[in-house]
Amino acid sequence: MGDVPETTIESLIKKYDVLLFDAYGVLVNSSGALPGAVDLISHLNQTGKPYYILTNDASRLPRTASGRYKKSGLEIPFGHIITSGSLPPGLKPV
Repeated sequence: MGDVPETTIESLIKKYDVLLFDAYGVLVNSSGALPGAVDLISHLNQTGKPYYILTNDASRLPRTASGRYKKSGLEIPFGHIITSGSLPPGLKPV
């Protein structure tokens, strides 16, 4: 297996139209925001770069998750959060 090339968040921002992040272990853990996460999300919000946070936490609505992330200093709008319990756009609960 070859070496993984070194990259920076700036090169990823330039390379991709939209960025997707896993929440737990990438941006937050049980202690709160991980080092660099607050600055990263702030930068993405300031520059308008499209991004989404993916989480397998189906127990919280995106709005609730957004409030929880905010307590850790992460200003993630609820529209940027996709949970495993989220319905695809246009579908209504039965």
